[in-house]
Amino acid sequence: AQFTPMFKMRFNCMGAFPNWKSAKVLWAGLGEGGEAIKSLAGDLRDKLKKKGFKIEDRPFQAHATLGRIRSPKGRRALIDRAERWRGTQAWEGAVAVVESLTLFESRLTSSGPAYIPLVDIKLAG
Repeated sequence: AQFTPMFKMRFNCMGAFPNWKSAKVLWAGLGEGGEAIKSLAGDLRDKLKKKGFKIEDRPFQAHATLGRIRSPKGRRALIDRAERWRGTQAWEGAVAVVESLTLFESRLTSSGPAYIPLVDIKLAG
């Protein structure tokens, strides 16, 4: 079996999906570690596709989700604050060590999505 080694993620930018004007998700982009995440995601997608899972067509974007905006109440104030924050160096260069990979199932419920962990894989140390 092939084992992926642990690696560091270093954040280098901040953004919003689908865009800043109508943000629903705030995210931090990866500099260091971005290629390792893309490689892991590609391997996982290939294996799941071979098992018959439906895979999204959109390209993978290496990022860490900071939060989701579910209600329009206070959206503008939060986006304004996030846009000011992304213009600072205070958070850039923050590092996280990736030691494991957890595959979650996402189930939509009336109170929002529920995330159920399916598999937890420790990366090689």
